[in-house]
This record gives sequence, C-alpha cells and structure tokens, in this order.
Amino acid sequence: MRANHPTPFPELNLVLRELVGQVKAALGNTFVVAYLQGSFAVGDFDEHSDVDFIVAVSDELSEREVAGLQALHPRVYGLEAPWAQHLEGSYFPLSTLREYRRSATPLWYLDQPDAYRNRFYQGLIVLSYCRMVHDLIAGAPGSKRTGAEWAKATLDAAWSPLIDRSWGARPDPAVSVRTPPDPADFDSTLHFVRFIIAASQRY
Repeated sequence: MRANHPTPFPELNLVLRELVGQVKAALGNTFVVAYLQGSFAVGDFDEHSDVDFIVAVSDELSEREVAGLQALHPRVYGLEAPWAQHLEGSYFPLSTLREYRRSATPLWYLDQPDAYRNRFYQGLIVLSYCRMVHDLIAGAPGSKRTGAEWAKATLDAAWSPLIDRSWGARPDPAVSVRTPPDPADFDSTLHFVRFIIAASQRY
C-alpha cells in the first residue's frame, strides 16, 4: 500500500495505516509488505466495497505471531470508522506468492468475525461466486460489480433477482451482518453455490 494515500477515502486510509502499523508491530521482521487487492486494486470500488488486502510475510507464521494477529484483529475491527468492518485479508509467505503451484496452500485469513447466516454474508457469497466464475472464464481479475453484471448477462436469468438483492445487501455491513437473511434467499444462495461449482468444472 502507498504509505499516505492508498485510497481516495481519508477515513479508510487512517484505518489502513492503523492496521498495517499494528501488523508490523506484531510480526516484526517477518512482515514484508502490504497490498490492496480486489476492487480497490482494479479501481472498481465504492463506499460499500470490501477492503481486501494481502500481507506478504517472509516465512510461515509462528504460533506466537498468529496469537499476536488474533489479538490485534478485533482491536482494528472495533475502531469507530465503519471502514474497519470492511477489512478482509490474507497472510502470504513469499514462497507461496512466488510459486503458482502452491495456490492451494492454506493461508491465515482475516475475515469479518461473524457467522455466515446473515444478510451481509448471504449477499457476499453470491457476489463472490459471480466474481470467481467470471474471473475463471475471463482469465483476468475483476470486481464484484463486474462479476455481478457478467453473471446477470450470461447465466440463467432466473438468478438475476438473487444477484440484485445480494448487491442491495452491501450498504451498512455493520447492520446487515447482524440481520438474519431471508430464508428463501439463503436457500437459493446454497443452490447458486452448487450451480457455480458445477459450471466451473468445465474450465
């Protein structure tokens, strides 16, 4: 991330500065660099976007380092700025970043600390699978917006209302993450995931 202005949102920049500062303090020399990815990396973001990041580390994290990260993540999540609840990121050893054959290697991952059965995550799952299958077929990374638009134009039109409602769940994640999902939409989301997984096998 650029040290001073990684995004056009000053409040988010302060959150990122706090996150990176605490991560560097917890990891010491193991910390290498932090990058934005996802919609902020490709330039297709808005005020409701997730803030996806990667932290490159020199080696596999030790138990002590993991414990330090587990302690700092709730502190950052609890910051007053709403952007603090948008953070999602992974910790990549340099060896994993350098070798594509290690793409299936498990990673330490920071996610929003709530169960998946809520309105925010129900929508996020749908949009993430739209994005994943779009990127798989296009052969290039895109945003959730790009994935949703592609899915509505390409997949069976019966999925379009679910995708639209999922996009509508993006504002106010601190509220929607505590709101139960519509039972029918949650069931449809599980069917959508199975559909996308099956469709992706062709590629």
